[in-house]
Amino acid sequence: MSNFSTYHTDVEVMDFDFDTEEDQWDYEAHEGPAVHAPQWVRNLLDNEDIYAKNHMVCTAILPSPFWRQGMPYESVRISLEPGPEKRVPECGPGTFSGLHYNPGIFSVRMLSYGGPTRRSAHELTYRVAQGTTIGTMLDAAINRDMHHFVFLPHVGRDNMGRNQARWKGCGDFMLQYWAVFVRSGWVNGFSEENPSAGLATELGFTWHISRESHRRYFELIPIGRGRWIRWNPVNDH
Repeated sequence: MSNFSTYHTDVEVMDFDFDTEEDQWDYEAHEGPAVHAPQWVRNLLDNEDIYAKNHMVCTAILPSPFWRQGMPYESVRISLEPGPEKRVPECGPGTFSGLHYNPGIFSVRMLSYGGPTRRSAHELTYRVAQGTTIGTMLDAAINRDMHHFVFLPHVGRDNMGRNQARWKGCGDFMLQYWAVFVRSGWVNGFSEENPSAGLATELGFTWHISRESHRRYFELIPIGRGRWIRWNPVNDH
């Protein structure tokens, strides 16, 4: 999620399958759009554990550190992030990028640590089928055009309890993305921390960390919806 920013009427059209030159893979930081992830990233084998958190991201834990350019990497983060304020014609005439929607970038980032950060308000761990690679996980979205997605504006509360306009959609994206994994048999649909509840139930809770006590607490808040440009969401019963 990110705060609203200014919008422009004369902007480039968003290309979800290529993006602009500056948005391609960063070979020094080892991060960038999933559509540009190099083959060595795609070939990485995922360990049996994977976790998700708010802001909703998916982090795949590698079975052993992977060394690249003298640096060990222990996990791979997969997420949907707000992208450039480019025009998406499918959103219709009279709509403006940066005002009515914000294109998302299906992103990958190599991490030097294998667990959640201290800033994480909540984490859930899932078991992944043996032999699943990062490429398998990326193609689950790319081959279905799920990465053609835009964030939509929602009004919520910040850590001080004040109303604040934000872009939302990461939870909506991750729920449908996760559902593809579950239907394909690549991941267990229930977390190790709370095996009695599926991800759809878990995503109904928004977790926070108190600034005063540093304790975690949650609110029951509906998932902030985004908009799918090509993918037709499937509702399981």
